[in-house]
Amino acid sequence: MIDGLQSAILKLERAAEHIEAIRSVVGEYTKREPSTITVQPDGKKTLDFRNPPPTRIAVLAGEVIYQIRSALDHLIFDLVQLNHRNIALPKGWDKRCDFPLILEVPTAGKPPVPINLPLPYSYFENNLPGISPAAFTFIESVQPYYARNGGKHLRLLAQLSNIDKHRHLHVINPQAYVREEIIFANGSNHLSVRRTQGGTEFKPSVTLNVLGTVNVQGVCHPFVSFDESVLGRQASSLPVDHILQLCLDCAQGIIVPAFDKFLKNP
Repeated sequence: MIDGLQSAILKLERAAEHIEAIRSVVGEYTKREPSTITVQPDGKKTLDFRNPPPTRIAVLAGEVIYQIRSALDHLIFDLVQLNHRNIALPKGWDKRCDFPLILEVPTAGKPPVPINLPLPYSYFENNLPGISPAAFTFIESVQPYYARNGGKHLRLLAQLSNIDKHRHLHVINPQAYVREEIIFANGSNHLSVRRTQGGTEFKPSVTLNVLGTVNVQGVCHPFVSFDESVLGRQASSLPVDHILQLCLDCAQGIIVPAFDKFLKNP
């Protein structure tokens, strides 16, 4: 029988395959040059997209998130089943144990006040009975309420998982990096790269009458991002595959190595 560590690794490999599939679909989409600069009736120029990104990107993104989230739960199941403290595991433990991903610092009392960090061992005891203190310390240290040790990327994982699992397909949005080179009469030039969304007014990055402009060259490099406000402004400005790769790298590079140690030498 394949153990939790092996199944987690296989699931993460599958997630990596889905990310490559997303890159392929996005590549086909951008090859069709979906972005265009439109001159409006008032003379203003806007960056527009002829076609929306394929819905398959959102479906594949959900598959990636599912596989990563499931991989973490398989690791937790084996950890609890190992029962390092050799306690009587409570009835139904197998239906409650999952990898905790807590977005905000828990509170207690009336009125509620944040619990001092790090959380005490007893906080996870109901869902993760019998795990070693070392395993608890690690799991608590990577919680999303910390902006460190992978917690920032696990926050993205939790937010994306909640949306895809309980609400709707991820909303995706076409954007473009606009590379602009302005060449002036005196031979100098100005190069800029800006991220631009559809419908945004397309303005030169500098005043064109400075030094006498002789040539303006602009190239659009479209990409696809998540259009989910809960992710925050910075994450919503990154390509879908980049966000998913961050989540995968966290699972493969931080979570799996730690559990490899806990499951072999608790």
